[in-house]
Amino acid sequence: MDDESPLPPAHPEFAQHFTDPIYDEPGDDLGPFGSDEAADSITEALDGPPITAATTLRELVAREFADVGGDAVIDDPDEDDPSFDMSIVGLGFLILRMHGRIDADGGRILLAAVERMQAAFGDFEQLATMRRDLETFLG
Repeated sequence: MDDESPLPPAHPEFAQHFTDPIYDEPGDDLGPFGSDEAADSITEALDGPPITAATTLRELVAREFADVGGDAVIDDPDEDDPSFDMSIVGLGFLILRMHGRIDADGGRILLAAVERMQAAFGDFEQLATMRRDLETFLG
């Protein structure tokens, strides 16, 4: 996501828990919103049907990846292709940022995507921060 595409305002619950600067940075490739994959998925999601507090991560992923069987991206991820995980991370953190919550299944999906990104890219600070913050937020 480039600097010309501002992120939606942060819900107070999100802002209270996710305090690291990566959560407001649309240009950090390893942050939740900065990869090309995340930015493209977020743009499409925001241009589509409204994302409400009831919208699940699985629904957004299914919409985004309908052409490749949306649930397959979640339930049978390609461990060698982190691009799907980058999109899942962007969409999951978008829901959190907009509504200050995520459904239980979505939280599990989001955390698993961050963990796969760590396995693929290594333990970069951004990924470790996202994982730690998610684990404490999800309880």
